[in-house]
Amino acid sequence: MSFDARAVALGLVAVLGLVLLIAVVVLELWFFVLWAAVLLAVQLAAFAVYALIYGRIEPPEGSASVVALGCGLGPGGSVTPLLASRLDRALGVYNGQLDAGSWPALIVSGGQGTDESVAEATAMKQYLAARGVAEAKVFAETESRNTRENLVYSKELLDSAGLTSEPMIVVTSDFHVLRTAGLTRDLGINAHVTGARAARTYSRKAFLREFAAVLQRYWKVNAVLLVGILAFVVFLQNVNG
Repeated sequence: MSFDARAVALGLVAVLGLVLLIAVVVLELWFFVLWAAVLLAVQLAAFAVYALIYGRIEPPEGSASVVALGCGLGPGGSVTPLLASRLDRALGVYNGQLDAGSWPALIVSGGQGTDESVAEATAMKQYLAARGVAEAKVFAETESRNTRENLVYSKELLDSAGLTSEPMIVVTSDFHVLRTAGLTRDLGINAHVTGARAARTYSRKAFLREFAAVLQRYWKVNAVLLVGILAFVVFLQNVNG
């Protein structure tokens, strides 16, 4: 992915730390620090709970396509447990659509990273083939480098094949659901995003990474909230003073 989660997280921590340092040392606004911390904690809790609930909602019937998003491959181009969970979930969703009388296109999406021997979509297609899915039924989108391109290129692939792409079901990991859903709205794609469960040891770090990405995405809103808290604390100090 082109999104550098660590850089964003460090940048957010640096900016927030600078604001809090100014608030404490210069303005002596301890209440501001407290309320800012409360705001961040509430946002993180709400993000985690909403992501888990949203990702568990069963996709609607009658979808035109099921798109499984890739992630990094293991040694030798092997499918990692994280990617396998996405593919297993996508296969379950796809079979559920077939059982309901729909005939959606099945797409695996993911390009080849600099440290990968094959494109993610190629390994994903092989994984599904080993589980009984005919390769002819799986479209492989092998050019994307990030989530936005996953969505755009998958839609373009179906459009170029003369197939209907929407409504679309997008399958990713539970921690990645909200940001993916936001991207589908930005792109004007009629899609339902569903999540595959990730291992707990991995999902903790991943939720923090995705939370940092969402904070960056809505940085203006968060800046307004912090300014509002600061103004409120200053008002209280003036009243009490």
